[in-house]
Amino acid sequence: MRLALLIGDVQLTEALSGLLQGVGHAIHGFDQEQRLRRALSRESFDLVLADGALLGEDCASFVQRMRAVPGSDLPVMLINCVDDEEQLSEVLAAGAEDYISRPLAGRELVGRIAAVLRRRHPDLFRLESELIFGSYRFDLQTRTVWLRGEMIDLTEREFDLALFLFRNIGRMISRGHIHEMIWQVSRPMESRTIDTHVSRLRRKLALLRGNEFHLSAVYGTGYRLERSRQPWVSPLVTIPLDESGDAASGARPSGVQACSA
Repeated sequence: MRLALLIGDVQLTEALSGLLQGVGHAIHGFDQEQRLRRALSRESFDLVLADGALLGEDCASFVQRMRAVPGSDLPVMLINCVDDEEQLSEVLAAGAEDYISRPLAGRELVGRIAAVLRRRHPDLFRLESELIFGSYRFDLQTRTVWLRGEMIDLTEREFDLALFLFRNIGRMISRGHIHEMIWQVSRPMESRTIDTHVSRLRRKLALLRGNEFHLSAVYGTGYRLERSRQPWVSPLVTIPLDESGDAASGARPSGVQACSA
């Protein structure tokens, strides 16, 4: 999972980063709220972990500001807080998912972060061998995707990307988030790399407006997979592919049903 840390102490940042990276999380550290907010305007995260010692008496207001970030619905946890019942009540009322008082215990923190992530992002933790999203069936053992009874030919990378997007339905997922989770790299990559994969995936899985799910670009940031508001009863809208897997030149969405009903 991708976590944003707002921590004022360098040593604490390094300690927490090492701890959380050790259990598989991708960590992005910030020492000022302003820098965090700038990042949130273009990047997606699964959780914000903030240092109560840095925020002081502003903890509840900080949670409200994070919850007000457009389109993010970010879960927020506060750590290293003063053991104060009144502040705890205010922070939880403001929308924080959890509040951990001093002193910090590493194993407890890891467990409570995992609990918040499971609660807020349940699809990311489903362990069934087969996942169903409407008319789409993901077989995790054979790593295949089926649509209306027909298997769709995907590469290994396309399968991982498709599963990641379906497990995050309705969320804006930034390109950087996808790079880290699917390509397993934190360094910047050419945006065209991911854009090409997304374009092919959209066509292969018919993730187009008018169908059950549609995959759209969010200008300057990333992508969002959304479910149609209306039941999907019409023929599948598709874009013809050429032999390379790209859209045929000049092709437009059609109403031809390319997959079996």
